[in-house]
Amino acid sequence: MSRIAVVGAGITGVTTAYALARRGFNVTVLERHRYAAMETSFANGGQLSASNAEVWNSRATVLKGLRWMFRRQAPLLMNPRPSWHKYSWIGEF
Repeated sequence: MSRIAVVGAGITGVTTAYALARRGFNVTVLERHRYAAMETSFANGGQLSASNAEVWNSRATVLKGLRWMFRRQAPLLMNPRPSWHKYSWIGEF
């Protein structure tokens, strides 16, 4: 088996395809979106945070995030300028 199809061009799919290609396989990556990493990898930027084990949609975490927006050295920053794309993303999140 020298030809392999990888479904999904997120961080895992692209990394897997790269590793297989380096091993000499003929790899095809299939992605339903126009660009790579536009679904699950897009939402978290491919970030894995073992130290952040709290639930993102808990009331306490949301309030913490809102307080961070007013600190210059916050671990989470968001430009409050209105944007339909930004606010629709927040709604989906």
